[in-house]
Amino acid sequence: IGNGETRVLVFAEADKLEAKAEFRFPAKSEKGAVIDDAKPAVLVGPPTKKRLDSREKTFRGLTEAKAKSVGFEQVDIMIGSGTQVANITLGEFRVEAEYVEKILESIMVKFDAQTPVTMRFRKAYFNSGHDLKQFAETFGIEIGKTEVEQ
Repeated sequence: IGNGETRVLVFAEADKLEAKAEFRFPAKSEKGAVIDDAKPAVLVGPPTKKRLDSREKTFRGLTEAKAKSVGFEQVDIMIGSGTQVANITLGEFRVEAEYVEKILESIMVKFDAQTPVTMRFRKAYFNSGHDLKQFAETFGIEIGKTEVEQ
């Protein structure tokens, strides 16, 4: 692969089954991933996960994700601080933003309105690359070259 943007089309056939895939590799000088606005996209973060790092970002992020039917996987939510804390961990299964929001709301009744809340996730499923880019820009989430699957 050269230094410019490269597109690889792959076709495989076995036992009367066929599969096609397209892979895009950005130019070496480009930062971030190549994202097709029209195709569904999955943001796959590093093991340290992507983060909505404040109460306001967490609630706004879930509201926006719910409106755009975004799903999440490997979610960690932390409410509170010190000894007054609740941690929620959802493992390697996909959950919709509405589900996460309902869990969060049910636990928030034990905390006051100013309690810190953060949310981390390993994967986020978007209906389009455009939705992914908009979400990342709105919430300050950096997207690495290899962190998007389409």
